[in-house]
Amino acid sequence: MKKIILIILALLLIICIATVGCSGGGGDAASSKDKAYLDLINKIDVGDSLDRINEIIGFEGEVLSDNATYSWDIGNGGFSAVFKQDDTTEAIAVKVRYDNKDVENRKVKIKDLDTLKQKVNDGIHYDDFKDYLGGVDGVLVDKGPVTKGYVWRNPNGAVVTAGFRLRDNMCNSFVGTEK
Repeated sequence: MKKIILIILALLLIICIATVGCSGGGGDAASSKDKAYLDLINKIDVGDSLDRINEIIGFEGEVLSDNATYSWDIGNGGFSAVFKQDDTTEAIAVKVRYDNKDVENRKVKIKDLDTLKQKVNDGIHYDDFKDYLGGVDGVLVDKGPVTKGYVWRNPNGAVVTAGFRLRDNMCNSFVGTEK
């Protein structure tokens, strides 16, 4: 079971990095009505049923070919939830599909990823991680049974995505690019 959870989390992190988007003006993340879809993840939790998620979003999701993943297209992005095969009573992972420009924040300072890697290897808490990136909260983009994933992106296209364990809020993975 742990292996399946880790595979799902790794796939969600890869999807998070590979999300296609445009580089925009660089305002504060999630500051306009068009970005309201980013807030959905704060209302939906791992363990919620498909019916509950449909109720929160306001319409029924589309089942994907694997019969375990449901998708909702919303504005510039969307939302997805993964369930156990043929069982929609409890989501095992939830994720926002976002447009890169919607998560950009000019206050994000992405620098010296080698130093950040060392800090992660030594053990770094979410608050210290965000301080290293300019003191800006990351945009919550996925939730799993053991981690939450965040993204930090600046208008120059530099981006960091990171996962933090629920039990202690310590970073357990990150990927980044400097520009």
